[in-house]
Amino acid sequence: MPHAITEPIAAETAKKIVGILPNPANALTQFVTPISQSIAEALGVSPNLVQPLLLLLAKVLLAVLLLAATWIVASWVKRTLERIFERTEIDETLEHFCANAARWVTLVIGIIICLEAFGFSATGLVVLLSTAGIAIGLALQGSLSHFASGIMLLIFRPFKIADFVTAAGREGTVADIDLFTTTIDTTDNRRIIIPNGQIFGTVIENHSFHNRRLATIRLTLAASADPDAIRADLLAAAHSAIAASPAAIKDPPPSATLVDLPGNQVWALSVWCRRGQVDTMKEALWLAAREALSKTDHAVQPPVQLIKNIT
Repeated sequence: MPHAITEPIAAETAKKIVGILPNPANALTQFVTPISQSIAEALGVSPNLVQPLLLLLAKVLLAVLLLAATWIVASWVKRTLERIFERTEIDETLEHFCANAARWVTLVIGIIICLEAFGFSATGLVVLLSTAGIAIGLALQGSLSHFASGIMLLIFRPFKIADFVTAAGREGTVADIDLFTTTIDTTDNRRIIIPNGQIFGTVIENHSFHNRRLATIRLTLAASADPDAIRADLLAAAHSAIAASPAAIKDPPPSATLVDLPGNQVWALSVWCRRGQVDTMKEALWLAAREALSKTDHAVQPPVQLIKNIT
């Protein structure tokens, strides 16, 4: 689709370039005329029979040389851009896209220069390709939306490969970011391919953006228990979990907060840990809290399920 947009620009650029260059058709005619006369005299035929054939052969050879030169220049442009992008922090997928786009633009300009130089009007061809590009673009609006979203994801970088994210309602580790889709591997080793339009248009949660995360568990304890005693026991359990877990971070210190009183005491026990280790830290907190509370009379209350009889 980018070709349909750049072709009119390429045509104008090619015309300007051709306007300042010598006319290859005239140069070929001047070059071929004496040669054709010599060949005609040697064969004993009219120069009018030899010159058109020789001129056509010369045009074909020159066109091949020009196209080969265009291909070499386009490849050089691509390699040069790739080397420039390697020194920047631009995403690798976006690097390849920009380098390939520049290569194709160079090829289009070169082909139009060849056509214009030999007297063929490329305007009709450009108009036809542009019209076809618009028609294809209308037919592929959804795909173009995913393409545009992929460009935005690569530019703004809300996440990168190997980040653990929640995107479009899916949670997992980013395996690949393409121009049209993003690939995510779930914790149970399922691969999910999500169109970029669905990701960029919704809330993106990047669990790996910060180097540290807060692991929090909630405990329901007896209403009759002393809150100060509970806080001391829970903090002691947290410090024990920190000492036993390499995933824990000591500073900031752990916290134990009474968050609700729905007939019982609901406490939140929190410890900072390294990213990617939240579940491991929660498990360590649960085990340490269970061991600490088992030695006290702060009985952990089971969850209460309310059942209504509908008559």
